[in-house]
Order: sequence, then structure tokens, then C-alpha cells
Amino acid sequence: MAMTPGAATEANHALGMAMAVGTAIIWAASVLLMRRGVKAGAGATNLLKNVIGSLLMVPTLAFVGWDGLTSITGQDLAILACSGVLGIAIGDWLFLGALARLGAGWMALFDCVYAPTVVLAAVFVLGEPLPPEFGLGAGLVVIGLVLATWQTPRDAPVRGGVWLGIGSIVVVALAVVLAKPALGRTGLLAATAVRLWVGLLAQAAVLCAVPQGRAAFRVLISAEAWRTIGPPAVLGTWAAMILWLGGIKYTHASVAAVLNQLAVVFMLLGARFWLGETVSRRRWLGSALAASGAAVIAVA
Repeated sequence: MAMTPGAATEANHALGMAMAVGTAIIWAASVLLMRRGVKAGAGATNLLKNVIGSLLMVPTLAFVGWDGLTSITGQDLAILACSGVLGIAIGDWLFLGALARLGAGWMALFDCVYAPTVVLAAVFVLGEPLPPEFGLGAGLVVIGLVLATWQTPRDAPVRGGVWLGIGSIVVVALAVVLAKPALGRTGLLAATAVRLWVGLLAQAAVLCAVPQGRAAFRVLISAEAWRTIGPPAVLGTWAAMILWLGGIKYTHASVAAVLNQLAVVFMLLGARFWLGETVSRRRWLGSALAASGAAVIAVA
């Protein structure tokens, strides 16, 4: 018996929520594992993880069919390409730079910037209305960030890492809002593949153009790098990205954003009890306030 439109909508909503929760779990695991592999350098690590993710998309698309790629319009291809350059070539590079300097516990805090940035970007890029609860939620995020970073050592590497971390989340949020219209008209796997492939090509072009960047390509022939970066790349660049975009595609973006924030909890717990990072009470409290603010914004 055919599924009614209402039942189909409910099924899609449930699938989207499940994918959003899966994103939080897998993304947190990827970040915790990547903390150990990022020693190769942010540029090299981003290059290898994108190579692995791009290669995995080939058999994935071969299994489900290539029709999704051939049916993408020129406009949607351009939108997804721009989103890939922003989110994968630039945003992930900044994220890994901050991760190398500060650790996974700090990245959990910066993840809270994602929801308010998505809402603001949706207002200016997509013309969506600003929810009345935005002021309260954004205030909690700002207070949480200030509280958690107030006693941060004033040395340049740490301060630089803080700005890298916040900047990375802002760029990634802008990238996904930019891709939102195209995601509604494009197959999930095809959209993921386009963003990955274009992001990889953009980063490779930048590395080739910069003399110091060419050394990053050595990571591709390093057995140790494949052992340390490979597993989190499979989780974060392939599995989590498909689930993340699926959550946005199949359920309300606000619901997906709230469930994605569960990664904050998983990353903080993993950073403290698995990686042995120091997470002060001030940072726990700041992260809780920031996560609460992100949730307020997302459910508005």
C-alpha cells in the first residue's frame, strides 16, 4: 500500500532526526580521533581527509547510481561548488588549525556558535524571518564563550586558536546555508560528492600555488598519516557529512541543529575522559550556557 503524503512527511522527519543524532555521535568521535592525527599540520590533514572522503564517494555513488550527478542543474552545481570551497577547503582547514592548537574540548565550545550563525545567515541569505528568541539565545552563547575563554592564557598561539575555532564554525555555517536551496532540489549523495570534490580541488590549487604548501602533499605517501588520519576521515568526511546534510534535507533545519548540538556533550566528555585534556569548571559552565543558547535559537 502506498504511503500517504502525511505519513511520508513523518517518515522523512524521523529519518532526518535520526541522521542528525548520528551526525553528533560520529562527528564527536571523528574530532577526538583527529586530535591525534592533526600533528601532520592543518593543511596536510585537511588534504588527506578530503582525498579519503572524495575517494569513498566514488564507490558510494557507483552503488546507488550516477543519476543524481547528471541531473544537477548548472545553478545548483555552482551553489554546491561555492559551498564546498567555503566549508571544506576553508572552514575545515581553519577548524583543524584550531584543533591542533587548543584540543577537542575547546572545539566543543566553538561548535555552539553554529546555530546562531546559521539563523543569521538564513535571515540575510535566504530571507528567513529572525525569531524573537534569537536575542536570548545569542546572549547565552556570547556569555558562555566569554566565561569559558576569560582566563585563557594571553599568548598568541592560544588566542589565535580561539579566533580560528570561532571563524571555522562561522564559515561552515555560512557554507551550509548557502547550500540549503540546492539541497532541496538535488540528491543527497550527489550534493555531498560535489561539495567534497570541489573543496578538495580548491584546497589542492591553493597548496600548489604557495611554495610552503607543496610540502603538504607528502602526507599522501605517509603510512603513519593514513593510519592516524584515515579512520577519523572516514567517520567525519564521509559518514558524518552524509548524515549531516541528510538531517538538514529531511527534517527542519532548526530540529537538526538542536540534535547536532549533542556533539558538544560527546566531545567534552571524550576530551576529558579519553584524551585526558584539562576541562575547567569555568569551561564546563561556559559550554553549558553556550549550548543552551544554541538550543534556544534552534527551536525558535
